Amino acid sequence: MRLAAFTILFGMSACVAPTDSSSLDSSSFDTASLDTAALDTASLDTDTDTDPDAAPSYLVDVYRPFLEESCGGCHRETGYLRPPITEDPSHLIGARSLGGMVYVTPGSPEDSLLWVKVADREGAGVYGGTTMPPPDEGPLTAAALAAIEAWIAGGAAP
Repeated sequence: MRLAAFTILFGMSACVAPTDSSSLDSSSFDTASLDTAALDTASLDTDTDTDPDAAPSYLVDVYRPFLEESCGGCHRETGYLRPPITEDPSHLIGARSLGGMVYVTPGSPEDSLLWVKVADREGAGVYGGTTMPPPDEGPLTAAALAAIEAWIAGGAAP
């Protein structure tokens, strides 16, 4: 019988499988040498949930799901509106608008022009311009607003 070079290793033990499945029977495997105690299942990381206490990511939690589509048409590197809203938030964090308000003040959504413009549909005009997105496009979704607020409140990590 020809044997495949296919070897499955478990700890220090191995078993070899035949290449012809018609000759496959349980007697062709050396299961006595299979050391299942050598398997350390406790070290397997099966937890795919994210840390609920982790600060939101700008790129993953804010930009890609919301700002890229909602703001990227006008607020891009070559766009006609400032600031550019791109994958890199560094030009938003701590930078001042022409009106003097900081675009993003880490830890403080209420002191961040980005937050005021997208969340305060009544008071955004106080800081110059209009609400964002523009009134004819409608407001961002509740999920988008929650993500932006959480990102700024969580320290505005890139």
